[in-house]
Amino acid sequence: MKKISSYIAMQNYFLDDPLLAGYFAEGENKACDSVIILGGSEGRIHKKYADLLAEKGISTLALGYFDSPKISKNLENINLEYFVLAANWLKQNTRSDKVAIIGYSHGAQLALILASYFPDLFSKVICFSPISYLLGGFPYVNKPAWRLEGKSLSHFLKGVASQDLDLTVGDDLKKSVNENKIVFRKNTNNDPFIVKDLFDKMVLENRDDQAEIPCSKIKAAVLLFSGREDAIWNSSFYALQIKEKATSAKKFIHIDYEGVGHGIFES
Repeated sequence: MKKISSYIAMQNYFLDDPLLAGYFAEGENKACDSVIILGGSEGRIHKKYADLLAEKGISTLALGYFDSPKISKNLENINLEYFVLAANWLKQNTRSDKVAIIGYSHGAQLALILASYFPDLFSKVICFSPISYLLGGFPYVNKPAWRLEGKSLSHFLKGVASQDLDLTVGDDLKKSVNENKIVFRKNTNNDPFIVKDLFDKMVLENRDDQAEIPCSKIKAAVLLFSGREDAIWNSSFYALQIKEKATSAKKFIHIDYEGVGHGIFES
């Protein structure tokens, strides 16, 4: 069967403009779930990985969710209904009635959120460098990233240096170092500004159970990949937290790699 590599337009419930996504399929394997791929804080459509899955007969939707004039410039107040619409589109337009979701970094957070809030919609959840908390937006950490039924998910890890809505993650990191809230790592060949320190501090200062992703609601099979050298957030630790909560998951596997960092998805 000739490969389809095209853009499809999906009408969003809350936007007048269509949401664009890359759809990839080649010799569809009826035994495989369809897949949605979500990238991280870059917001882009991951065509390369969708293409690789399509070559295996897996119908794949590579979905961008910000950094687009048709959706949102920033990761901020993104409607979760976007992704419900995408999953339903796959069910209606492929031979499989099961949809798996793959996410990396911020996309891993999103995949877990979706599997928690819509537990009957997804069959499998595969996360690279996961985190067990809802994060703020990107780059503005004190703005909500997600919205459901027209309301922002207001409980999330907020900035350390201030609650200023214009605070970016970069400014938060530098100000937190200058105010001795996190350590400036001197005499190192690595970046002295460690983002992981900032996220660790966010968790300590927020201490809000409502900011945790409600993973206890997940029914799908869960596969997590983490790296012990993750310098963005402690994905190995958060994966263990997710495992403790996700007791209703159909199956749970956590693979933790030594000598691997946050970019495990790119490895």
